[in-house]
Amino acid sequence: MSNSSINTSSSIVINLRQILYATVFMFTFSEVLLSSRVVFMSTAIFSVAGLFVNLSRVMMIMLFIINVDRLRLTTFVELSLLLCLIVISHKVTTIWALFDLFFLPFFLKKYASPKIYKCFLYAILSGCAVVILFHYMGVLPEIIYYRRNMRVRYSFGFSNPNSFSRYVMLSDILFILLRKDKLKYWHIGVIFASALFVYQFPNTITVAAMIVLMSLVLLINKLLDGKLINFWACRAGIVLVIPCMIAVFAFLMVYYRSQPGMLYRIDNTIQARFIMGFRGIDDYGIHLFGNNISFVSSSSAGTLAQGEYFVIDSLFFYLPVRMGIIITVMFFSFYMWLLVNAVRERRFYCAVALLIVGCYSMFENAMLSSYAFVFSFLMMDNIYTVTEQAKRLWNSIISGKRRRRRFHVKIKR
Repeated sequence: MSNSSINTSSSIVINLRQILYATVFMFTFSEVLLSSRVVFMSTAIFSVAGLFVNLSRVMMIMLFIINVDRLRLTTFVELSLLLCLIVISHKVTTIWALFDLFFLPFFLKKYASPKIYKCFLYAILSGCAVVILFHYMGVLPEIIYYRRNMRVRYSFGFSNPNSFSRYVMLSDILFILLRKDKLKYWHIGVIFASALFVYQFPNTITVAAMIVLMSLVLLINKLLDGKLINFWACRAGIVLVIPCMIAVFAFLMVYYRSQPGMLYRIDNTIQARFIMGFRGIDDYGIHLFGNNISFVSSSSAGTLAQGEYFVIDSLFFYLPVRMGIIITVMFFSFYMWLLVNAVRERRFYCAVALLIVGCYSMFENAMLSSYAFVFSFLMMDNIYTVTEQAKRLWNSIISGKRRRRRFHVKIKR
């Protein structure tokens, strides 16, 4: 192959990568706007932001089609199965969460270098800067949020204080994935300070707790010269935290179902999650492919949506009720597969990011709602694809059988 053809090929890859990054930026930036009160300024802004999100999805499909030099049978099967599942899920639930979550890491991964973290981070920071600027210019319709003790919660132009707090946490996670072993003590101090900010102004206790936990884990790892994940107890703890949380969650579900009066005597965040989760199960049930549910939050009531307040916050309820049994099993299996791989390959910062987002999901559904796309960056660090892992497992089984056959033959002789 001539040097000119090699340069042309490299140029094409670089250009396609730049297009992918621009698409990711457009998607994420638009999603930030959609989670703010900017969309309440006019229906046109809401429509344009939604249009950019859909154009980004179309662009990713086009990038995949353009870049397929040879469509292997395994790739074709994977693509067909995923697209069928996405279409069925959308037909039932009316949302594209599965596409936003899986298409990029499954089919465009080879064109995404670690610089894509910067793309996500810049999109989030730019979107937040625009929303906050509009907020202080006084052009956004504002809703004042209060705790039950009448403490004011500042939303800074977002539909809910939790939305802004979530972006602070995601920015911290992206920064950690970018810096990794280059993290310094003052970086950890800034991350901890962001937790204090989230607690003081948006007053989102869950996010503040997650950021504090993340800061402490990073500090301990720094004090141990980055060797925390080398300890067996640490690796086992990271892998077992989410399954243990699910087991506790399942126990609480059974307990509160058997004693419904007990649930209403508790006054905390977990109580609200269970009450709305049980209401979702009672009203819609749990099906194979989920349900089409119109949520009405405190920010959308009387504007974009009508009716009584109803939101399933916890992902542990949201997945089975909204997305269905198949997606719940698929999502949990894939999540644990990512986490186990990160621990096994000693990718400490990716494991911490997965763990923090997983723990946070007990209280929020953001991993599989309109924020699903920003979670896909956690999958980019995974070294092998699902198909490659399956092949390795199959080859190990086959090779094991062959060794046993040879052993038996030798004894027979």
